[in-house]
Amino acid sequence: MKTIVTLLLGLDDLMFWRINTVLKFFCVFIIIGYFPVINAQDVDSKVPVSSDTLKETYIIGPEDQIKITVLGQGDYKFSEEKTVSLNGKILLSIMQEEFPIAGLSLESATDKLTEILSRDYLNDPRVILEITAFNSQKVLVVGEISHPGEVTLQSSSISLKELLIQSGGPTGVMDKTVIVVSENDGEPVDPIVVSLDELLLSGSHDTIRVQNGDIVYVLGRDKQLPISDLNNTVYVFGQVTKPGIIPFSRNMTVLRAIINAGNFTTDAAPGRTSIKRYHDNKIETIGVNLDRVMSGGDKSVDIELKPGDVVYVPRAIF
Repeated sequence: MKTIVTLLLGLDDLMFWRINTVLKFFCVFIIIGYFPVINAQDVDSKVPVSSDTLKETYIIGPEDQIKITVLGQGDYKFSEEKTVSLNGKILLSIMQEEFPIAGLSLESATDKLTEILSRDYLNDPRVILEITAFNSQKVLVVGEISHPGEVTLQSSSISLKELLIQSGGPTGVMDKTVIVVSENDGEPVDPIVVSLDELLLSGSHDTIRVQNGDIVYVLGRDKQLPISDLNNTVYVFGQVTKPGIIPFSRNMTVLRAIINAGNFTTDAAPGRTSIKRYHDNKIETIGVNLDRVMSGGDKSVDIELKPGDVVYVPRAIF
């Protein structure tokens, strides 16, 4: 194709390359301009979504907000909105025991709750569940992207292309590689590696989807994971006062990175801090009990970070 075009138009290799590059940028501009660009941190998670569209696709998790409506015999109607606790349960005012709801789809949760209410509390109830705020399913997008950070999912997964568009698209040139690292039942799996321009301009990678807990790196072609030369950065998220990207410095430890990110919030669980690190084509999860550092002075636990590490501080379970 290149040979035919250059012969017909009388273009040399350099001119062909320039035109090809401009066309790529033009196509990506159309793609990103066609879809609304959404800042990952500006997405309103409190938009009621009908359970009809989510019954089989969304898995309920801690901190999701759920509206429970129960219709009984006659004019009986009961409605409450609950936040799923960090241990994955909700307690309705008409029930004596907590209902374990995390890990269930809306359909399964509706069936199980209906069974319990029918058995112990009401005659022939009809249960309706709605997600009113999505807070549990998140993907982390880092690297050369307009709006790096956590993206809250409103389904069990999202296409990689849509995720990057929601994150504002790439910064700088288009010559980048997108790498998705994930786990399966706690075990690392081989990363997905795809060219950014192929992802955005062709339909050959539309089947790639990411889900809760995945990390998506957008890197220049000259960079490798770990991101040793990507502006020397690490990523600190979760229960810190200023989550996001911070500069990496030599001998930086986990605790020092958290302090640079504004320190812990009052709801933080330092003892369950973790590091996501890409190593030998796998993603590793390293647990760091910072309670031992702060209360017992055990500095051996406060390990040194590497450029590209992702530090996560979870919320405490009260």
